[in-house]
Amino acid sequence: MIRAPSSPPRSAQASSISAGREYSNGAAFIAGHAERALRVRQFLRVVRRSAHGRAFGGGNCRRSAFPLASAPVTPAIRIVGHHCCAIGRGEDIVHSSSRRECHSGATAALRFAWGRTIGVLAVVGLVALCAGSSIAQAQGAYPSRPIRLVVSFPPGGGLDIIARLFADKMTPMLGQPVVVENRAGAAGAVAGKQVASAEPDGYTVLVASNSMIINQIMNPKSGLDTERDLYAVASVAPQAIIIVTAPDLKVSSLKELIDVARTRSLNFGTPGPGSIPHLLFEQFLSTLPGVKMTHVPFQGAGPALTGIMTNQVEVGSVTLPPSVGLVSANKVRGIAVTTAARSKALPQIPTTTEAGFPAVVGTAWCAFFMPAKTPQAIADRLGAVFLQVAAMPDVQERLGKLGFEPTTTPGEQFRRELAQEIKTWTTVVEKVGLKRQ
Repeated sequence: MIRAPSSPPRSAQASSISAGREYSNGAAFIAGHAERALRVRQFLRVVRRSAHGRAFGGGNCRRSAFPLASAPVTPAIRIVGHHCCAIGRGEDIVHSSSRRECHSGATAALRFAWGRTIGVLAVVGLVALCAGSSIAQAQGAYPSRPIRLVVSFPPGGGLDIIARLFADKMTPMLGQPVVVENRAGAAGAVAGKQVASAEPDGYTVLVASNSMIINQIMNPKSGLDTERDLYAVASVAPQAIIIVTAPDLKVSSLKELIDVARTRSLNFGTPGPGSIPHLLFEQFLSTLPGVKMTHVPFQGAGPALTGIMTNQVEVGSVTLPPSVGLVSANKVRGIAVTTAARSKALPQIPTTTEAGFPAVVGTAWCAFFMPAKTPQAIADRLGAVFLQVAAMPDVQERLGKLGFEPTTTPGEQFRRELAQEIKTWTTVVEKVGLKRQ
Protein backbone atom coordinates (compact mmCIF):
# COMPACT_ATOMS: atom_id res chain seq x y z
CA MET A 1 0.00 0.00 0.00
CA ILE A 2 1.46 3.38 -0.89
CA ARG A 3 2.53 5.34 2.07
CA ALA A 4 1.50 8.54 0.84
CA PRO A 5 -25.54 -4.66 -2.43
CA SER A 6 -31.03 -12.56 -9.74
CA SER A 7 -30.31 -12.61 -5.94
CA PRO A 8 -30.29 -15.79 -3.88
CA PRO A 9 -32.88 -16.24 -1.11
CA ARG A 10 -32.33 -14.84 2.37
CA SER A 11 -34.20 -17.48 4.36
CA ALA A 12 -31.61 -17.85 7.10
CA GLN A 13 -31.12 -14.13 7.59
CA ALA A 14 -34.83 -13.36 7.42
CA SER A 15 -35.52 -16.03 10.03
CA SER A 16 -32.88 -14.56 12.30
CA ILE A 17 -34.17 -11.00 11.93
CA SER A 18 -37.80 -12.06 12.49
CA ALA A 19 -36.85 -14.06 15.54
CA GLY A 20 -34.91 -11.17 16.98
CA ARG A 21 -37.86 -8.81 16.43
CA GLU A 22 -40.25 -11.26 18.16
CA TYR A 23 -37.86 -11.59 21.07
CA SER A 24 -37.60 -7.78 21.45
CA ASN A 25 -41.37 -7.26 21.27
CA GLY A 26 -41.93 -10.13 23.68
CA ALA A 27 -39.55 -8.65 26.21
CA ALA A 28 -41.39 -5.33 26.10
CA PHE A 29 -44.72 -7.16 26.48
CA ILE A 30 -43.47 -8.98 29.57
CA ALA A 31 -42.24 -5.74 31.13
CA GLY A 32 -45.62 -4.05 30.58
CA HIS A 33 -47.65 -6.85 32.17
CA ALA A 34 -45.26 -7.20 35.06
CA GLU A 35 -45.71 -3.51 35.85
CA ARG A 36 -49.51 -3.77 35.68
CA ALA A 37 -49.47 -6.84 37.92
CA LEU A 38 -47.44 -4.94 40.49
CA ARG A 39 -49.95 -2.07 40.49
CA VAL A 40 -52.84 -4.54 41.02
CA ARG A 41 -51.08 -6.05 44.03
CA GLN A 42 -50.45 -2.59 45.49
CA PHE A 43 -54.12 -1.73 44.98
CA LEU A 44 -55.28 -4.87 46.80
CA ARG A 45 -53.11 -4.11 49.79
CA VAL A 46 -54.72 -0.68 50.09
CA VAL A 47 -58.25 -2.07 49.70
CA ARG A 48 -57.71 -4.77 52.29
CA ARG A 49 -56.41 -2.20 54.71
CA SER A 50 -59.47 0.01 54.02
CA ALA A 51 -61.80 -2.86 54.96
CA HIS A 52 -60.43 -2.65 58.47
CA GLY A 53 -60.58 1.15 58.55
CA ARG A 54 -56.84 1.68 58.37
CA ALA A 55 -56.31 3.16 54.94
CA PHE A 56 -59.13 5.70 54.67
CA GLY A 57 -59.64 6.65 58.31
CA GLY A 58 -62.99 4.81 58.43
CA GLY A 59 -66.25 5.83 56.80
CA ASN A 60 -66.40 6.75 53.13
CA CYS A 61 -63.46 6.55 50.69
CA ARG A 62 -61.59 9.79 50.25
CA ARG A 63 -59.86 10.82 47.07
CA SER A 64 -57.04 12.45 49.03
CA ALA A 65 -56.49 9.35 51.17
CA PHE A 66 -56.05 6.98 48.20
CA PRO A 67 -52.37 6.60 47.39
CA LEU A 68 -52.81 5.27 43.81
CA ALA A 69 -55.29 7.87 42.58
CA SER A 70 -52.82 9.21 40.03
CA ALA A 71 -51.49 5.84 38.91
CA PRO A 72 -52.07 4.55 35.36
CA VAL A 73 -55.28 2.55 34.94
CA THR A 74 -55.07 -1.22 34.52
CA PRO A 75 -57.45 -3.18 32.26
CA ALA A 76 -59.26 -4.61 35.26
CA ILE A 77 -59.30 -1.76 37.80
CA ARG A 78 -59.90 1.99 37.43
CA ILE A 79 -59.71 4.65 40.11
CA VAL A 80 -62.58 7.05 39.43
CA GLY A 81 -63.94 10.19 41.10
CA HIS A 82 -64.27 10.02 44.85
CA HIS A 83 -64.95 6.27 44.95
CA CYS A 84 -62.23 3.98 46.09
CA CYS A 85 -62.52 1.57 43.13
CA ALA A 86 -64.26 0.69 39.90
CA ILE A 87 -64.33 -2.86 38.57
CA GLY A 88 -64.74 -3.66 34.89
CA ARG A 89 -63.40 -2.77 31.43
CA GLY A 90 -63.99 0.25 29.15
CA GLU A 91 -67.23 2.10 30.03
CA ASP A 92 -68.83 -0.92 31.73
CA ILE A 93 -67.83 0.14 35.25
CA VAL A 94 -69.43 -0.78 38.56
CA HIS A 95 -68.82 1.84 41.25
CA SER A 96 -68.82 0.95 44.92
CA SER A 97 -68.64 3.00 48.09
CA SER A 98 -68.89 -0.07 50.30
CA ARG A 99 -65.57 -1.19 51.67
CA ARG A 100 -66.63 -4.85 51.60
CA GLU A 101 -67.90 -4.65 48.01
CA CYS A 102 -64.77 -2.78 47.07
CA HIS A 103 -62.61 -5.41 48.72
CA SER A 104 -64.33 -8.41 47.10
CA GLY A 105 -64.44 -6.69 43.70
CA ALA A 106 -60.78 -5.84 43.84
CA THR A 107 -59.97 -9.40 44.82
CA ALA A 108 -61.78 -10.67 41.75
CA ALA A 109 -60.03 -8.10 39.62
CA LEU A 110 -56.68 -9.16 40.98
CA ARG A 111 -57.38 -12.81 40.22
CA PHE A 112 -58.37 -11.87 36.65
CA ALA A 113 -55.37 -9.63 36.00
CA TRP A 114 -52.82 -11.86 37.73
CA GLY A 115 -54.04 -14.98 35.96
CA ARG A 116 -53.93 -13.18 32.64
CA THR A 117 -50.40 -11.93 33.30
CA ILE A 118 -49.15 -15.40 34.21
CA GLY A 119 -50.58 -16.71 30.92
CA VAL A 120 -48.93 -13.94 28.95
CA LEU A 121 -45.59 -14.59 30.63
CA ALA A 122 -45.76 -18.26 29.67
CA VAL A 123 -46.64 -17.53 26.04
CA VAL A 124 -44.01 -14.83 25.59
CA GLY A 125 -41.40 -16.99 27.27
CA LEU A 126 -42.12 -19.71 24.73
CA VAL A 127 -41.87 -17.17 21.90
CA ALA A 128 -38.51 -15.95 23.20
CA LEU A 129 -37.25 -19.52 23.47
CA CYS A 130 -38.29 -20.25 19.90
CA ALA A 131 -36.76 -16.98 18.72
CA GLY A 132 -33.41 -17.80 20.28
CA SER A 133 -33.52 -21.22 18.68
CA SER A 134 -34.28 -19.65 15.29
CA ILE A 135 -31.34 -17.27 15.61
CA ALA A 136 -28.96 -20.07 16.46
CA GLN A 137 -30.24 -22.23 13.59
CA ALA A 138 -29.98 -19.36 11.09
CA GLN A 139 -26.37 -18.58 11.99
CA GLY A 140 -25.33 -22.20 12.39
CA ALA A 141 -26.65 -23.14 8.95
CA TYR A 142 -24.20 -20.87 7.10
CA PRO A 143 -23.07 -21.73 4.53
CA SER A 144 -25.75 -24.00 3.12
CA ARG A 145 -25.02 -23.48 -0.59
CA PRO A 146 -22.11 -22.42 -2.84
CA ILE A 147 -20.28 -19.12 -2.25
CA ARG A 148 -19.22 -16.95 -5.19
CA LEU A 149 -15.96 -15.01 -5.27
CA VAL A 150 -16.48 -12.24 -7.83
CA VAL A 151 -13.05 -11.13 -9.10
CA SER A 152 -12.84 -7.58 -10.43
CA PHE A 153 -10.23 -8.38 -13.12
CA PRO A 154 -9.93 -11.02 -15.86
CA PRO A 155 -8.34 -14.47 -15.43
CA GLY A 156 -4.56 -14.54 -15.24
CA GLY A 157 -4.05 -11.49 -13.01
CA GLY A 158 -2.95 -11.34 -9.38
CA LEU A 159 -6.47 -11.13 -7.94
CA ASP A 160 -7.55 -14.12 -10.00
CA ILE A 161 -4.58 -16.15 -8.76
CA ILE A 162 -5.45 -15.44 -5.12
CA ALA A 163 -9.17 -16.04 -5.59
CA ARG A 164 -8.64 -19.49 -7.15
CA LEU A 165 -6.06 -20.54 -4.59
CA PHE A 166 -8.30 -19.45 -1.71
CA ALA A 167 -11.40 -21.05 -3.26
CA ASP A 168 -9.62 -24.42 -3.39
CA LYS A 169 -8.73 -24.19 0.29
CA MET A 170 -12.07 -22.82 1.49
CA THR A 171 -14.26 -25.47 -0.15
CA PRO A 172 -13.32 -28.33 2.26
CA MET A 173 -13.18 -25.92 5.22
CA LEU A 174 -16.75 -24.66 4.71
CA GLY A 175 -18.26 -27.86 3.34
CA GLN A 176 -19.69 -25.99 0.34
CA PRO A 177 -18.25 -25.20 -3.11
CA VAL A 178 -16.51 -21.84 -3.43
CA VAL A 179 -16.56 -20.77 -7.08
CA VAL A 180 -14.70 -17.96 -8.87
CA GLU A 181 -16.43 -15.60 -11.28
CA ASN A 182 -14.51 -12.93 -13.21
CA ARG A 183 -16.29 -9.60 -13.80
CA ALA A 184 -13.76 -7.20 -15.27
CA GLY A 185 -14.32 -3.57 -16.14
CA ALA A 186 -13.82 0.00 -14.88
CA ALA A 187 -10.86 -0.97 -12.65
CA GLY A 188 -13.15 -3.03 -10.40
CA ALA A 189 -16.25 -0.82 -10.37
CA VAL A 190 -18.29 -3.28 -12.48
CA ALA A 191 -17.72 -6.15 -10.05
CA GLY A 192 -18.03 -3.80 -7.07
CA LYS A 193 -21.50 -2.63 -8.08
CA GLN A 194 -22.59 -6.20 -8.79
CA VAL A 195 -21.62 -7.36 -5.30
CA ALA A 196 -22.94 -4.19 -3.62
CA SER A 197 -26.40 -4.86 -5.09
CA ALA A 198 -26.36 -8.59 -4.27
CA GLU A 199 -28.38 -10.10 -1.43
CA PRO A 200 -26.44 -9.47 1.82
CA ASP A 201 -26.57 -13.10 2.90
CA GLY A 202 -22.88 -14.05 2.78
CA TYR A 203 -22.94 -15.94 -0.53
CA THR A 204 -21.48 -13.21 -2.78
CA VAL A 205 -17.97 -11.88 -2.08
CA LEU A 206 -15.97 -9.32 -4.01
CA VAL A 207 -12.24 -9.80 -4.61
CA ALA A 208 -10.82 -6.38 -5.48
CA SER A 209 -7.77 -4.16 -5.27
CA ASN A 210 -7.23 -0.50 -4.43
CA SER A 211 -7.74 0.19 -8.14
CA MET A 212 -11.44 0.18 -7.31
CA ILE A 213 -11.19 3.10 -4.89
CA ILE A 214 -9.04 5.10 -7.31
CA ASN A 215 -11.68 4.60 -9.99
CA GLN A 216 -14.24 5.82 -7.44
CA ILE A 217 -12.17 8.96 -6.88
CA MET A 218 -11.75 9.58 -10.61
CA ASN A 219 -15.38 8.79 -11.38
CA PRO A 220 -17.47 10.16 -8.51
CA LYS A 221 -20.65 9.58 -10.53
CA SER A 222 -19.90 5.89 -11.11
CA GLY A 223 -22.58 4.87 -8.60
CA LEU A 224 -20.19 3.01 -6.27
CA ASP A 225 -19.07 4.24 -2.86
CA THR A 226 -16.80 1.57 -1.36
CA GLU A 227 -17.26 2.57 2.28
CA ARG A 228 -21.03 3.01 1.93
CA ASP A 229 -21.92 0.08 -0.35
CA LEU A 230 -19.41 -2.59 0.65
CA TYR A 231 -18.02 -4.09 3.86
CA ALA A 232 -14.33 -5.07 3.91
CA VAL A 233 -13.67 -8.30 5.82
CA ALA A 234 -9.94 -8.92 5.17
CA SER A 235 -6.93 -7.96 3.08
CA VAL A 236 -4.26 -10.48 2.09
CA ALA A 237 -1.11 -10.85 -0.02
CA PRO A 238 -0.41 -7.39 -1.44
CA GLN A 239 1.31 -7.21 -4.83
CA ALA A 240 4.26 -5.10 -5.87
CA ILE A 241 4.05 -3.16 -9.11
CA ILE A 242 6.70 -3.84 -11.72
CA ILE A 243 7.75 -1.66 -14.63
CA VAL A 244 8.55 -3.79 -17.69
CA THR A 245 9.49 -3.10 -21.29
CA ALA A 246 8.90 -4.85 -24.60
CA PRO A 247 11.66 -7.12 -25.94
CA ASP A 248 12.40 -4.78 -28.82
CA LEU A 249 13.02 -1.76 -26.57
CA LYS A 250 16.70 -1.92 -25.77
CA VAL A 251 16.76 -0.54 -22.25
CA SER A 252 17.67 -2.24 -19.00
CA SER A 253 17.10 0.41 -16.31
CA LEU A 254 14.78 3.26 -15.41
CA LYS A 255 17.49 5.78 -16.30
CA GLU A 256 17.86 4.34 -19.81
CA LEU A 257 14.07 4.27 -20.23
CA ILE A 258 13.85 7.96 -19.31
CA ASP A 259 16.63 8.84 -21.74
CA VAL A 260 14.78 7.11 -24.60
CA ALA A 261 11.48 8.76 -23.64
CA ARG A 262 13.11 12.16 -23.95
CA THR A 263 14.01 11.43 -27.58
CA ARG A 264 10.76 9.93 -28.84
CA SER A 265 7.18 9.29 -27.86
CA LEU A 266 6.43 6.02 -26.06
CA ASN A 267 3.23 4.22 -25.09
CA PHE A 268 2.72 2.55 -21.74
CA GLY A 269 0.14 -0.11 -20.94
CA THR A 270 -1.60 -0.78 -17.62
CA PRO A 271 -4.34 -3.10 -16.31
CA GLY A 272 -6.83 -0.25 -16.73
CA PRO A 273 -7.50 3.44 -16.10
CA GLY A 274 -7.47 4.23 -12.41
CA SER A 275 -5.61 1.03 -11.52
CA ILE A 276 -2.77 1.17 -9.02
CA PRO A 277 -0.15 0.44 -11.71
CA HIS A 278 -1.61 3.27 -13.79
CA LEU A 279 -1.59 5.82 -10.97
CA LEU A 280 1.89 4.91 -9.77
CA PHE A 281 3.29 5.27 -13.28
CA GLU A 282 1.55 8.61 -13.72
CA GLN A 283 3.07 9.71 -10.42
CA PHE A 284 6.47 8.60 -11.72
CA LEU A 285 6.03 10.57 -14.97
CA SER A 286 4.99 13.69 -13.05
CA THR A 287 8.50 13.85 -11.59
CA LEU A 288 10.16 13.85 -15.04
CA PRO A 289 10.06 17.23 -16.79
CA GLY A 290 10.02 16.92 -20.54
CA VAL A 291 9.01 13.23 -20.54
CA LYS A 292 5.65 12.31 -21.95
CA MET A 293 4.14 8.92 -22.58
CA THR A 294 0.71 7.93 -23.88
CA HIS A 295 -1.44 5.72 -21.70
CA VAL A 296 -2.91 2.60 -23.33
CA PRO A 297 -5.35 0.88 -20.91
CA PHE A 298 -6.02 -2.87 -21.01
CA GLN A 299 -8.60 -4.88 -19.10
CA GLY A 300 -6.27 -6.56 -16.67
CA ALA A 301 -2.59 -7.37 -16.15
CA GLY A 302 -2.73 -10.46 -18.36
CA PRO A 303 -3.93 -8.59 -21.48
CA ALA A 304 -1.47 -5.76 -20.75
CA LEU A 305 1.45 -8.19 -20.59
CA THR A 306 0.34 -9.75 -23.87
CA GLY A 307 0.37 -6.30 -25.44
CA ILE A 308 3.90 -5.71 -24.17
CA MET A 309 5.20 -9.09 -25.37
CA THR A 310 3.80 -8.44 -28.84
CA ASN A 311 5.19 -4.89 -28.98
CA GLN A 312 1.75 -3.23 -29.07
CA VAL A 313 3.14 -0.96 -26.36
CA GLU A 314 6.77 -0.35 -25.44
CA VAL A 315 6.40 -0.02 -21.66
CA GLY A 316 4.13 -1.54 -19.06
CA SER A 317 3.23 -0.95 -15.44
CA VAL A 318 1.53 -4.07 -14.04
CA THR A 319 1.26 -6.15 -10.89
CA LEU A 320 4.21 -8.41 -10.18
CA PRO A 321 2.72 -11.94 -9.79
CA PRO A 322 1.49 -12.42 -13.39
CA SER A 323 4.82 -11.01 -14.61
CA VAL A 324 7.18 -13.37 -12.78
CA GLY A 325 7.14 -16.19 -15.33
CA LEU A 326 7.42 -13.84 -18.32
CA VAL A 327 10.33 -11.90 -16.82
CA SER A 328 12.12 -15.11 -15.88
CA ALA A 329 11.66 -16.38 -19.45
CA ASN A 330 12.91 -13.05 -20.91
CA LYS A 331 9.65 -12.51 -22.77
CA VAL A 332 9.40 -9.09 -21.15
CA ARG A 333 12.17 -7.15 -19.44
CA GLY A 334 11.86 -6.19 -15.79
CA ILE A 335 13.12 -2.68 -15.02
CA ALA A 336 12.07 -1.92 -11.40
CA VAL A 337 9.66 -2.96 -8.62
CA THR A 338 7.79 -0.51 -6.40
CA THR A 339 8.31 -2.16 -3.01
CA ALA A 340 10.76 -0.89 -0.39
CA ALA A 341 12.78 -4.12 -0.70
CA ARG A 342 13.43 -6.39 -3.65
CA SER A 343 10.95 -9.15 -4.36
CA LYS A 344 11.95 -12.68 -3.41
CA ALA A 345 10.32 -13.89 -6.61
CA LEU A 346 12.55 -11.65 -8.79
CA PRO A 347 15.53 -10.71 -6.63
CA GLN A 348 17.51 -9.51 -9.64
CA ILE A 349 15.12 -6.61 -10.31
CA PRO A 350 16.05 -3.38 -8.45
CA THR A 351 13.53 -1.26 -6.56
CA THR A 352 12.40 2.19 -7.66
CA THR A 353 14.16 3.56 -4.58
CA GLU A 354 17.44 2.00 -5.72
CA ALA A 355 16.84 3.52 -9.14
CA GLY A 356 16.57 6.98 -7.61
CA PHE A 357 12.80 7.41 -7.26
CA PRO A 358 11.96 6.81 -3.58
CA ALA A 359 8.55 8.50 -3.85
CA VAL A 360 7.32 5.88 -6.32
CA VAL A 361 6.59 3.15 -3.76
CA GLY A 362 3.34 1.25 -3.38
CA THR A 363 1.51 -2.05 -3.61
CA ALA A 364 -1.85 -3.30 -4.84
CA TRP A 365 -3.68 -5.02 -2.04
CA CYS A 366 -6.10 -7.89 -2.49
CA ALA A 367 -9.19 -7.47 -0.33
CA PHE A 368 -12.43 -9.34 0.23
CA PHE A 369 -15.65 -7.32 0.43
CA MET A 370 -19.28 -8.25 1.12
CA PRO A 371 -22.52 -6.26 0.63
CA ALA A 372 -22.79 -3.52 3.25
CA LYS A 373 -25.79 -5.01 5.11
CA THR A 374 -24.33 -8.50 5.51
CA PRO A 375 -24.97 -9.79 9.08
CA GLN A 376 -21.95 -9.16 11.27
CA ALA A 377 -21.67 -12.79 12.42
CA ILE A 378 -21.41 -14.01 8.82
CA ALA A 379 -18.93 -11.30 7.82
CA ASP A 380 -16.74 -12.07 10.84
CA ARG A 381 -16.81 -15.79 10.16
CA LEU A 382 -15.83 -15.47 6.52
CA GLY A 383 -13.18 -12.88 7.34
CA ALA A 384 -11.62 -15.32 9.81
CA VAL A 385 -11.61 -18.03 7.13
CA PHE A 386 -9.74 -15.78 4.69
CA LEU A 387 -7.08 -15.04 7.31
CA GLN A 388 -6.85 -18.73 8.22
CA VAL A 389 -6.20 -19.70 4.60
CA ALA A 390 -3.62 -16.92 4.20
CA ALA A 391 -1.73 -18.26 7.25
CA MET A 392 -1.37 -21.80 5.86
CA PRO A 393 2.33 -22.57 5.29
CA ASP A 394 1.80 -24.04 1.83
CA VAL A 395 -0.28 -21.03 0.79
CA GLN A 396 2.37 -18.60 2.02
CA GLU A 397 5.10 -20.51 0.22
CA ARG A 398 3.21 -20.58 -3.05
CA LEU A 399 2.22 -16.90 -2.88
CA GLY A 400 5.82 -15.93 -2.09
CA LYS A 401 7.12 -17.74 -5.15
CA LEU A 402 4.49 -16.02 -7.28
CA GLY A 403 5.56 -12.57 -6.11
CA PHE A 404 2.98 -11.74 -3.43
CA GLU A 405 3.96 -10.17 -0.13
CA PRO A 406 3.34 -12.45 2.92
CA THR A 407 1.21 -10.01 4.94
CA THR A 408 -2.45 -9.96 6.00
CA THR A 409 -4.73 -7.34 7.54
CA PRO A 410 -7.88 -8.19 9.59
CA GLY A 411 -11.15 -6.52 8.64
CA GLU A 412 -11.36 -3.93 11.42
CA GLN A 413 -7.82 -2.66 10.85
CA PHE A 414 -8.19 -2.75 7.07
CA ARG A 415 -11.38 -0.67 7.19
CA ARG A 416 -9.48 2.06 9.05
CA GLU A 417 -6.62 1.93 6.55
CA LEU A 418 -9.09 2.00 3.67
CA ALA A 419 -10.61 5.27 4.87
CA GLN A 420 -7.15 6.84 5.09
CA GLU A 421 -6.08 5.47 1.71
CA ILE A 422 -9.06 7.05 -0.02
CA LYS A 423 -7.85 10.43 1.26
CA THR A 424 -4.28 9.67 0.17
CA TRP A 425 -5.17 8.66 -3.38
CA THR A 426 -7.49 11.65 -3.72
CA THR A 427 -4.48 13.87 -3.10
CA VAL A 428 -2.34 11.93 -5.60
CA VAL A 429 -5.01 12.10 -8.31
CA GLU A 430 -5.17 15.87 -7.91
CA LYS A 431 -1.38 16.21 -7.84
CA VAL A 432 -0.70 14.31 -11.07
CA GLY A 433 -3.56 16.10 -12.78
CA LEU A 434 -5.65 13.09 -13.80
CA LYS A 435 -8.96 14.14 -15.28
CA ARG A 436 -12.07 13.19 -13.32
CA GLN A 437 -15.09 12.01 -15.24
